Amino acid sequence: MPTPPLIHRLFEEAADRTPQAAALYDGERQMSFAELDHAAERIAQAILASRGLPADASLPADTMIGLALGRGIEATASALGILKAGGAWVPLDPSYPASRLQFMLEDTAAPSVLTTRALLGKLPFLAESKAAALCLDEILATESPAGQARPDRRMTGQSADPLAYVFYTSGSTGTPKGVLGPHRAMLSRFDWMWETFPFAADELCCSKTALNFVDSVWEMFGGLLKGIPSVIADDTTARDPLALLDLLAKRRVTRIIVVPSLLAALIDAARHTGVRLDALRYVTSSGELLPSSLGGRIGELAPNATVLNLYGSSEMAADATCCVVGPKALEGKIVSIGKALGRMRIHVLDEELRPVAVGEPGELCVSGPGLARGYHNKPDLTAEKFIANPFATATDAEHDRLFRSGDLVSLRPDGEIDYIGRRDFQIKLRGFRIEPGEIETTLATHPAVRDCAVSAIDTDGGRQLVAFYVRNASAGADAPPVSALRDFLTQRLAPYMVPSHFVPLADDLPRLPNGKLDRRSLCLPADFDVRQDIVAPRDAVEAEMVRIWRDTLGIRSVSVTDDFFELGGDSLLTFRVSLLAREAGYALTPRDLYDHPTLEALARRARTAQALEIDTSVPDGEAPLSPMQRYYFTWARPNPDKFNVGFIARLPAMLDPSILQQAFRVVIDHHPALRLRFHRSADGDFRQRYEGGPGVFDVPVHALRLPAGDEGTRLGFIEQQVARLHDSLDIAAGPVMTVGLFEDPAGTDHHFFFTMHELVTDALSLQITLEDLRTAYTALAADRRPALPAPTTPYHQWVDRVIDYARGPAAAAQWSYWLDQARDVQPFPEDDADAPALQRDIDLLGFEILSRDEVDAIRGRLAGGFQTTLIHAIVAGLALTAHRMSGQRSLVFHKVAHGRETCIPGTDVSRTVGWFITHTPITVRLPEGPLEGAEALAKVLDRTAEQYRAIPDNGLAHSALRYFSDDPRTADLARFDQVRTLFQYIGDVWEENYDGALFQPTAPSLMDLPDTVAAENQADYHLHVYAYVMDGCFRMKLFYTRPNHRRGSIERMASLMRETMRGMLL
Repeated sequence: MPTPPLIHRLFEEAADRTPQAAALYDGERQMSFAELDHAAERIAQAILASRGLPADASLPADTMIGLALGRGIEATASALGILKAGGAWVPLDPSYPASRLQFMLEDTAAPSVLTTRALLGKLPFLAESKAAALCLDEILATESPAGQARPDRRMTGQSADPLAYVFYTSGSTGTPKGVLGPHRAMLSRFDWMWETFPFAADELCCSKTALNFVDSVWEMFGGLLKGIPSVIADDTTARDPLALLDLLAKRRVTRIIVVPSLLAALIDAARHTGVRLDALRYVTSSGELLPSSLGGRIGELAPNATVLNLYGSSEMAADATCCVVGPKALEGKIVSIGKALGRMRIHVLDEELRPVAVGEPGELCVSGPGLARGYHNKPDLTAEKFIANPFATATDAEHDRLFRSGDLVSLRPDGEIDYIGRRDFQIKLRGFRIEPGEIETTLATHPAVRDCAVSAIDTDGGRQLVAFYVRNASAGADAPPVSALRDFLTQRLAPYMVPSHFVPLADDLPRLPNGKLDRRSLCLPADFDVRQDIVAPRDAVEAEMVRIWRDTLGIRSVSVTDDFFELGGDSLLTFRVSLLAREAGYALTPRDLYDHPTLEALARRARTAQALEIDTSVPDGEAPLSPMQRYYFTWARPNPDKFNVGFIARLPAMLDPSILQQAFRVVIDHHPALRLRFHRSADGDFRQRYEGGPGVFDVPVHALRLPAGDEGTRLGFIEQQVARLHDSLDIAAGPVMTVGLFEDPAGTDHHFFFTMHELVTDALSLQITLEDLRTAYTALAADRRPALPAPTTPYHQWVDRVIDYARGPAAAAQWSYWLDQARDVQPFPEDDADAPALQRDIDLLGFEILSRDEVDAIRGRLAGGFQTTLIHAIVAGLALTAHRMSGQRSLVFHKVAHGRETCIPGTDVSRTVGWFITHTPITVRLPEGPLEGAEALAKVLDRTAEQYRAIPDNGLAHSALRYFSDDPRTADLARFDQVRTLFQYIGDVWEENYDGALFQPTAPSLMDLPDTVAAENQADYHLHVYAYVMDGCFRMKLFYTRPNHRRGSIERMASLMRETMRGMLL
C-alpha cells in the first residue's frame, strides 16, 4: 500500500494556502490558520525539548502524549503539536476520576502531559508520575522568533503506519481499553467525506464533542484540513440545547454531528424558540439508533440539510457505514445504518464466519483502511477482535484484517443494513459504548457488595443504566445508602458509566440452568421507587416540580430533598425539565438545575423566577411609555412620524400580497405592541394606546413593478419608493409599519422592503417580527394554521414592572453609583458644542480601524494578557483618543444597551416585540500618571474593563430612575443630557434576518437606502460611533453633525483611534 499522508502535513498545506483566513472561533477569540500552525509548532518544539530532542527531530515511534484539556483553541493546537512532534495524543478528560486518568497515563507510559496550570489540581497523580507536565500557559506565552521557518521533520524512526491518537473506551475486564488509531484510518474516513460530500468555500463546522470520543477528530480536523474554519462550543453550551441552538444559528454553522438524543433536544428547542438552522447543510446522526420518527422531524430544525445516519466505533475510525436519510429510509421504525462507506467493506456473518441470508441476523464485520491497529497492551483481545480476513484476496492488502464488531445486523434485499443489537452484553447509551463488566468489576470491590450486575433498562424517562446488587452480609444488616455506592463509582469511573439507579436484591442474582447470569430477568421491581425517606411537597411550587421530575425521570416517587442527578438526571434531561417548567409558568433554564440540583432548591429558584405568568389577554386602552419612548418625546421633533428602521431583502420567489397580509395579521395578534398608537394629550405630553383588536389592523402591502432599464434606473425607482414608504408612517392614525413588494418582470430579482417606526421596535424586535412573519407566511401558503413560538411577557407588563423596579429598593440602592458617575461629566470634544444641529446636518464617514489580522491578534492578546474583551479595548481607545485630542482624563458617553435585563423580576421578554433599548451613560476615568507605553496601556485596559463591568444591571436603573422615580435627585441625572456622543457596539455582524428561504441578502448598493429619520427634527446626538466587526475587520461608522464637528476633526479622531488600538498590539 502507498504510504498515506499525515494529518498535520495536510493541515500545514492548508495553512500555507490561506494563512490569514480564520481557522477557529472560540467565544470572542479567533485564530487564523497561520497562528494555529505557529502555536502548534511551539507546542511541538516544547514536547521535543522536554525529551532532549532538537526542534527538527521527531519522537520515537508510537510515543503517546497526554492531552489534559477541555475543548478550545488550545486543545486543537495541542493535538496538532503532538502530531508535528511525531507523537499520538491521548485525551485525558480532567472531569474523569483521578484513578482512571492515572491508569491511562501509566498504561500508555506517556512521557509528557499537555495541560494548564489551572487544571493541575485535577491531576494530582502527575506529581508522582514519570510524566512531565507541560503547561500551555508558559509554552504559548513565550514567543518564538518572528518569521521562523517551520522545521522540516522527516519523522525518522516512525513506523510505516504511524499512530495519531489513542482513545480509551469501556473495557469488559474492569479496566478501560486503549484503541490505537493511526493517521491512515482517520484520513480514510476523511477522504470519503471530502469526496462524497465536498466542502463549499463558505462553510463553517462546529466542534462540540468531548475530546475523548472519536467523533471529535472529524470535528477538529475534517474542515481544517480543507481550509474550512470551525466554531468551538464550550462545555456549558454543548450540554445546553438552547445555548447550542443559539450558537449554531448565530454563527450559521453548516455541518454538525449529533447523537439522536441531542438531536431530539435541539428539535424541541427549535419548536420552543422558533429558531431554525437554515444554514445547516449536513446533519450527521451517529452513536445511537436513529428512530424514523425522529429522522422525519429533522426538517423542523434544519429545513435545508442533507441528513446522514452513520454507524461505527473507535475501532473503525468512527464510521464504517452511511445512510443518506430520505423518504425510503424512514419507512421502518428505525433508520437503516446504510452501506459501507469509502473503501470499507462490510460482511454480515454467523458464528462460523459464514455469510448469512438476507433478513437473517448476523455479526457485522468490517475490513478496510479505516480499521484501528488494535488495543494497546492487550494482544489477546486484539487477536480476538481483529482477525485474519477469510474473504481477502492476494491483492486486498488494505483488507487483510477483519474487525468483529459484536453488533448484530441484518441485510435488506437492496444491500442496506438494519441494526439489531449486541451479540455480547455491551450497551450503547446516549452515544457511548459501555461494557457493563467494567462497572460490575468496580462495584464488586465495594465492601458492602457481594455480587452485582448492570443492565440498561427502558423507563418512562428513557433508557438508563441500572445496577442490581446483593448485599454482603458481613458488612452489616442494612443495605448501603445509594449515595455511598454512587460516590464510590463516581470516584473510579467515567461519569457516563455511573448507573442512574441501584437496586438491592434480597436473594442472589437470577441465573440460567447452566449457572450463567440471566440478564433478561433483570428488571426494576414494581415497588422500586416506593421509599421510606420521602419528604412530600409543602406548597404548589414544590408539587409542580415533583410532577415535572416524575415525568422527566420516569419514576413515581420523588422527595423534595432529592438530587436531580442522583435520580438519573443528565444534561439532556435538564433541558426537558426547563421546557416543562416554562410551560407551567416558571422561568427555569437548564443551568438552574446545575446551580440548584435538589428539588427544594430548584423550587426556591422557581419562586423567584416565576416570570412566566404570561398575560395572554388582549391589552386595550392607554399604557405608560417605556424609558426609551419617554426619551424620544423629550426632544423637539416637528415630525415625530419618521424615526424608522428598514429592512430590504431579495426574494427567491414573489410573495402573494394577500397571504402576506394574512401573515401580518397573525404576527400583530401575537405581538400586541404592534397595535400601539401615539397621541398628544391636552397637556402637550404624548401617550400611547392599544387600539383595535385581533384581526383589525392590516399592514399596507404595496405591490410595485420594477421598471425596465439598467441597474441604475431600477435602483433609482427603489430608492424613490422606499422614501415614499418611509414617509407614509403615522404614529397617531397608523400605519406604524408598511411593506413594499418589488416585482421583477423578468422573474429573477424580486425584492421585499419593510419599515417600522422605532417607537414599537428595536433590532431584536425586528428580527422576531421577521422570524414570525416567515413562519406565518410559510404555513399559510401551505394551507396550514401558523404555530408561532409561545408569547413572552407583554410589553406593557414589562413597562409596569420597570416602573415598580424604579421605585423599589433594587434601583434605589444604585443612587450612589449614578450620582458618582454624574459628578464630573466630560463629553467627547467638539469643535462647536453649542451650535444647533438637525438631522439633515448629519454626515457619515466610515473607517477600518483594525485589519482582520490585527483583530485576531488583539483578541488573542486581550484574552491572554489583560483578561479583557474587544469592547473594553474599544472603550479604552475612545477614552485615550479623547485625551489625545483635548487632554481630558475622563470621558462620558451614552451606550446603546438592549434593555432586556434580567434584573426586572417576573418578566421574560426574550421574544417580546417593543422598544426596549436604553441609552446608558458610561463614565471612563483614566488612571493618574503617564498614558504611554505597554505598562500604562495595560493599566488603562484593566481599569476600563473594571469600570465597564461595574455598571449595575447593565445601566437599566439609570433610565428607570431618570424617568420613573419621584426622588428629587433625578435632577442630578439630567447632567448626562449634555452628553451628545452615542456609542453602539454590535459585535460580529451576522446576517441573522436573512433565512435563506423567504429572505435572501440583496446587492450592497441597496443596503444604504434613503434616510429613515425626518430631516427637520433635532439631532439627538452630535456624534454616533457605530462599531462592529465584519469580515474579521474592526470598523467604525462615525455619524457626525457638521455644525458641531469638522470633517478634519472626525478624520483625526479615526486616525488617533486606529493608532491607539494598534498600540495595544505592541
